[in-house]
Amino acid sequence: MDLAQTQNDLIANERALATSRAGLNRVLGRAPGAPVEATDDLDVPPPLPDIDTLVQAAASARPEVQSVVEQEHGAHDSTRLAKQFWFPDLGLTLSRNFTAGFPAAYSTVVSATLPLFFWNHRKGQIAEAEHHEWELKATERDVRAQVELDVRTAYATADTAQRQALYLRDQLLPEAQEAYRIASTSYGLGGSSALDLLDAKRTLLDAQEQLADALGAANDARADLERAVGGELPLPAAGGVHAP
Repeated sequence: MDLAQTQNDLIANERALATSRAGLNRVLGRAPGAPVEATDDLDVPPPLPDIDTLVQAAASARPEVQSVVEQEHGAHDSTRLAKQFWFPDLGLTLSRNFTAGFPAAYSTVVSATLPLFFWNHRKGQIAEAEHHEWELKATERDVRAQVELDVRTAYATADTAQRQALYLRDQLLPEAQEAYRIASTSYGLGGSSALDLLDAKRTLLDAQEQLADALGAANDARADLERAVGGELPLPAAGGVHAP
């Protein structure tokens, strides 16, 4: 029954592998059945930088923050332009009179228009422009808070996944390997049964499977953290490295 279950798991793994390969090819814009060859080994990602460094990087790299900042600049320019209502509008008119005989007569008119009810501008265009600036400033604070929350959430997930992968690699897997070595040596000397050896082998395989899943989760969490930051993660500072 254990052999049949293992064969069934192998069939399921082949299906999952084919589905994952097709999904990866679709993301890369390739044919779904194109072969995929890994260029590096699945390993624990490098240490994470300091969280404050990532928050600052996200505040300047995330496109939604940049969009709000640019809108604020435009709103500020609009407010400054609206406050120039008191500048006079100068006009110059040049006309020629064809009915006054010969030679032709020319006339020039210069006019200047000054606002009479200036408080209308103060309560109208200027007030609207200033309120739009305040609205954009509140939007910027909300966007920055949301970006920081996104970064901190992704950082917590990535840090937890990385520490779990390090524990499985440095603690659990060596203990399972040592237990299997002892069981194999004892079985060779006749001190244990085949069931004990198979049980130790099963424990080792389970530890290897847990490590593989943890490594995948750690790399996925790091990729999600890079998305939250808005780019590649900077190099960790000397005081912000997590020791294994």
